Amino acid sequence: MKRFSLLSLITLASLCGFARPATWTLQQCIDYALANNITLRKAEAQTMTQDINLKERKATWLPTMSASLNESAMWRPMQETEVYYVNGGMSASSSKKTTESGSYGINAGWTVYNGQQRKMNIESAEIARQMSELSMNQQQNMLVEQITQLYVQILYMEEALKVNKQILHQDSLIWQRGVQFMENGKMAKASVLELEATVSSGRYDVVNTTTQIAQAQLQLAQLLELP
Repeated sequence: MKRFSLLSLITLASLCGFARPATWTLQQCIDYALANNITLRKAEAQTMTQDINLKERKATWLPTMSASLNESAMWRPMQETEVYYVNGGMSASSSKKTTESGSYGINAGWTVYNGQQRKMNIESAEIARQMSELSMNQQQNMLVEQITQLYVQILYMEEALKVNKQILHQDSLIWQRGVQFMENGKMAKASVLELEATVSSGRYDVVNTTTQIAQAQLQLAQLLELP
């Protein structure tokens, strides 16, 4: 697979003390972005939230149950006569110095019918979950598309930069030869100025292409969420 050198990414990673590959394949860029892009992470968290909400809605079909337990003990060291007390709703008496009592209960409930509210809530939660997943997939596809476009753009511009440098080198040689011809009286000064203008235009093309590469690398670094 074709690779390219991301100078700005490597420099930034070196300054921050992070180990990054010297060259990046397209798949490496995509994998790194899918694992670290903040926007995509938020979308995945939202989908997980919708999953939990759907499970909670489905749990409303299950019966509810609760239990209670209460134990108590009383000690009367000076007890001489019977004492009346209530234990579990029953009246009793005891002459013991130590008295124990307790209450126990279990409650259970299940909603048989509530106007299909539970069913509608579950359907609503399922739709919300599907929409969240579709949104996450859409953001993921957009991220992959943007990375691919920038990657191909950088590859294209790096090739264009090589061509521009070769053209500039050839034009510089022709201009230098023209200066020699002019000094020997074999070429008009106007022609030499035209050659010089061509060299200046070639230098501009090299600088402009270099700037475009740096801008595309910066955009790619932002998509990759490099620290």
